[in-house]
Amino acid sequence: MMWAICIQEFKSLFKTWKSILVIILFLSVSFLSGKFFSNHQTLFMNNGDVPVFVSSIRAIVLFLGALFVMALSHDCVNKEVEHQTMRLLVTKCSRDAIIFGKFLGIFLFWGVCLLISFSIVSLYANEFYIMELIKLLSFLSFVIAIAILLSSFVHRPNHTMFLGILVGLLIPIIGIWSLFGTRISMLKYMFPYYYMMENGLYIFVPLLFSFLIVSLVILYMRGRDF
Repeated sequence: MMWAICIQEFKSLFKTWKSILVIILFLSVSFLSGKFFSNHQTLFMNNGDVPVFVSSIRAIVLFLGALFVMALSHDCVNKEVEHQTMRLLVTKCSRDAIIFGKFLGIFLFWGVCLLISFSIVSLYANEFYIMELIKLLSFLSFVIAIAILLSSFVHRPNHTMFLGILVGLLIPIIGIWSLFGTRISMLKYMFPYYYMMENGLYIFVPLLFSFLIVSLVILYMRGRDF
């Protein structure tokens, strides 16, 4: 049943105009950046660790990814409660399966979007940047977990719509600020941006955070009545 919820959530994300706009944005950026950098070989002299071909996609995900996820999935749980479909779901499967199914469905949607984007870029670069893809998926898993947390703890979708936009803006602002601001430097360990700058197993820390957050949501949902 968890996989059925996963597939249903995955399909539902493709049916809204907001998701279509996001997909068009990612595909457009991938195509245009790949074409641009392939025609300007001198720009390949990149001093950073990020390959120039995927720098545009990375920038969109790190700066706007949280806002996009919140815009599409701020009501992924509480809409089921408001429409009373949650009562039906809990009679057919466990609450753990519902939350994990929601998480995996949203994660799969963004995984497909990034996979297509990276595939387009690889046609120009003649290389598939698998590690960059894994980094961005790890980053998005953290944001997806926050969206599920917000949708579970705040019961009304119209409230999470406003809070989702606010959180989607605050995550990059505080996360990036904490990297450079001495007053809030300790907060950098709580946000995925610090780990995106590291290599090795550090890139999986946001994924670990996401599972901890989802586990917290599951504990909360187990004691909640619908």
